[in-house]
Amino acid sequence: MARHQYEVLWESIQFSRQAEYHDCVATTNSQWRCQLADNCVNNYNTDRELSFSPSKVICIDESFTCWYGQGKNGINTRLPMYVAIDHKPENGCEIQDSCDGVAQIMLRLRLVKDEADERRYLDALAVGGEQGHGENVGHGTKVALDVVKPWLDWQGPPRIVCGDSYFASVATCKEFATCNIGFIGIVKTATKEYPMDYLKQAEVERRGGMHALVSKDGDGVAELVSLMWVDRERRFFIGNMEGTEQTEPIYRKRWRQIDETMEEDAELVHLEIPQPMMVKTYYNVCGKIDQHNRKRQTDVELEKYLCTNDWSKRINLSLLSMIIVDTLNFDQACKGQECDASAHDWIMGLTEEMIDNDFDRPSSSPIPILKSTHLKDKNGHSLQRQCRVCKIKCTKSYW
Repeated sequence: MARHQYEVLWESIQFSRQAEYHDCVATTNSQWRCQLADNCVNNYNTDRELSFSPSKVICIDESFTCWYGQGKNGINTRLPMYVAIDHKPENGCEIQDSCDGVAQIMLRLRLVKDEADERRYLDALAVGGEQGHGENVGHGTKVALDVVKPWLDWQGPPRIVCGDSYFASVATCKEFATCNIGFIGIVKTATKEYPMDYLKQAEVERRGGMHALVSKDGDGVAELVSLMWVDRERRFFIGNMEGTEQTEPIYRKRWRQIDETMEEDAELVHLEIPQPMMVKTYYNVCGKIDQHNRKRQTDVELEKYLCTNDWSKRINLSLLSMIIVDTLNFDQACKGQECDASAHDWIMGLTEEMIDNDFDRPSSSPIPILKSTHLKDKNGHSLQRQCRVCKIKCTKSYW
């Protein structure tokens, strides 16, 4: 394909349908522009809701679609919400999402838009509905319930949702409990009704020590557990499942200066750190979305190779990358140990199958396809396009 043909196709590609602006006078300019990505997000969510049933554990977190083009305020072509956070590796648009804690398949996505749209979203969000949730819950609680909304009425064995400090609070834990869904989160800033001051002052003997407070209902049944656990520093958890029972400890190898004599070498020691079941469950699940993002950014790399200043193409390419990673994780989960190919090799194989497929060719009337003979020199080196060894360009084509 010639370069100009590729550029024409690239400029014309569109993932979602956008109405004419004069037909959307009731919507804001931001809402109208976001139609270029909303359909893709809605179709993704609908497909997951109808075709996939999550496992026992669900992770909720956020993802970022990389953006190095125009951003911030005053630019008509900017992202619907430009986010730049110091501890995040990329600047771009935030996508709040939920992910299966076993298969690492994304379940539900929510595109974060500008401040005005966020206020409308939070005001219009029906939190709980028939379950009777309160309307005055916080921002993090509303988002947490929304990203797992299709599975709130689950009647099977209780699921467990794990979220970071953006979602975790006593209110979030109570709201999930009314849906018969467990929640475990790490508390940092949302300390309302949480015994933070007491747990900060509680004494522990060593690394791996813990201190917990249990809230019980009128019948004496435990409802909430506030847990402080010490690793390198104190970490504070809130949960309504799993509890404080001890499970297998954490084993780590560390170098320590055992002998204080001058110029003596450090020694490798094995640390054994006790941990309760709540802590183990949280750390087994909380990193699933980060792992999914890492595969999308370092293995698929569409955001790196397909450069664009169009924010809608950037977001939709990130969604396409998520679908590719979902397919990779699903294939690996089905094959287990039989899937020994690396992520890069698997993606390259999928690309070749998509390019060379003949699914749309009628079996009764085959369509001639342009083929190329791979000419080789006396050393057996391929001469199609440019041989990496011979540096010679030669292609012979025929019908």
